[in-house]
Amino acid sequence: MERLRAADVINLAAEAPGVPMHMTVVAVLDGAPLCDPAGRFRLDAIRRTVSAGVGSVPRLRQVLHEPGPFAGRPLWVDAASFDVSKHVGRIVVPAPAGEDALLELAALVMVRPLDRRRPLWRMVFVTGLAEQRIGLIMRCGRWSRPPLGRVRRR
Repeated sequence: MERLRAADVINLAAEAPGVPMHMTVVAVLDGAPLCDPAGRFRLDAIRRTVSAGVGSVPRLRQVLHEPGPFAGRPLWVDAASFDVSKHVGRIVVPAPAGEDALLELAALVMVRPLDRRRPLWRMVFVTGLAEQRIGLIMRCGRWSRPPLGRVRRR
């Protein structure tokens, strides 16, 4: 178990409906490696890959625990269970969508708070973009960001 840093507690306390304090990254990816030969998006395979990698970054499997009044700052504890489908999803937009549609969708996704009952991150792949591209919207709590040096590409 590890306690949140003081700066992270401030960000957590400042979060309110309509005022998310998480970080959001929007990327446009080449869709070919993410699809099967028939052009179908391989969500299950992506979830398996992400699930296998999450084990190397413990923070991605941890939830916040509020110890109660006068018991100190919140703690990171291992989640009782982890379901990658709650963290890696897909949204289909009408094809062929452009960058404006992706950014509008990202703005809608971004304002939703992360569920504090689960590890504080979410990836949404956006299919239907023009030129066989796939969008990625990644949200991560400022207080839950993993050390990037420990995230490896396989």
